[in-house]
Amino acid sequence: MAAICGHKRIAMLPLIEERRHLELADRHIAEGRVRIRRQIAVIRRLRVSDFDDTTALELLRVLRAIGLTSRDHRHLVVHNLLDALQHQN
Repeated sequence: MAAICGHKRIAMLPLIEERRHLELADRHIAEGRVRIRRQIAVIRRLRVSDFDDTTALELLRVLRAIGLTSRDHRHLVVHNLLDALQHQN
């Protein structure tokens, strides 16, 4: 019986790790959304003050691309989590 319990404990490690990865991916997505909102506010202030917003717009483009990559990463983590759940049983 102890061997079975030990085996289950070992099998739980990937599951726990994948859940942590999912939490981290969700946090990165949320933080990225905050950065995007802040950058949009910066662009609005620049435009109101008649300043050049070229660099600010490029940064916004990069932030949005990072957001897409973060969401893609989250999908991979969910896939791995589901795979870990299937192999747990």
